[in-house]
Amino acid sequence: MGPDSVSLLPGRLARSLRGAALAGASVAGASAAGALVSLRAAYPRPPRAAPPEGWPPPRPVPRGRLPVAVVLGASGSVITDALGPYEVFARSPEFFVYTVSARPTAMLSGALAVVPDYSLGDVDAGTAPEPAVIVIPAVVSPAGRKEQPLREWLVRRAGRGAQLLGVCAGSRLLAAAGLLDGHRATSHWSRIRGLQRSRPQVDWVRGQRYIQDGKITTTAGVTSGVFGALRLVQQLVGVAEAQRVGRELASRAGRWTAPPASPRSGWRHVTSLISSPPSHHGAGRRSASGSSKGRAR
Repeated sequence: MGPDSVSLLPGRLARSLRGAALAGASVAGASAAGALVSLRAAYPRPPRAAPPEGWPPPRPVPRGRLPVAVVLGASGSVITDALGPYEVFARSPEFFVYTVSARPTAMLSGALAVVPDYSLGDVDAGTAPEPAVIVIPAVVSPAGRKEQPLREWLVRRAGRGAQLLGVCAGSRLLAAAGLLDGHRATSHWSRIRGLQRSRPQVDWVRGQRYIQDGKITTTAGVTSGVFGALRLVQQLVGVAEAQRVGRELASRAGRWTAPPASPRSGWRHVTSLISSPPSHHGAGRRSASGSSKGRAR
């Protein structure tokens, strides 16, 4: 019913309908404004000026360790997606973990400002170690202009053979870069329907903690990134090291022996999840590990 139709109705009914329409528009506007305020509160603009003493120098790279780059988006990154896998790799002496971003300061959700160890340009120039593994958290604007340098950087790193770990909705950034086309992948359960519409080139899979297809691992929501990271630790340096790190992260390591009952079964089933053999073999259809019905978080 358009405005002209409303004007033809009896006066009281027309006024009521106009009032309802205005009220709806007000609620919608308030909701949009509230979402914008919440987004700005979670990801405020990072400070631009360096501290008086300058930024700290990058850490030296220990010899013999596999470099792991945790990327932090220019538009803001989800803190648990970035720091959960960071913790997994950092607990192992087999890896050297560093943060990298297009900007001198990156914002994480909760308004945490982080000074990255390196810039994207440092890696391109060879002044930062070429990563063997890249952790990609969810970012605010995966297809936006701010993240274009990061998308292009990820394509270059993939071309050099890096393992990619897309955590939660970090798969949206990988998809926007075209790196998931023709592959199986997963994401946070609430994103998959939209991703099936926007990126039909990708075989989106529900109900898995993580999916591996070639050198790309994508995980479901939030803490599933820890399981995906442990899986890579197992594959790159061995199951014993993955189990050791997993025990350190678990509250009670002795409770891991039961098979996984559901995606909400918690830390006790880390061992069986990361050690599951691949359920698919061959190019483009590798390992869909940690499977379960329902939503994987």
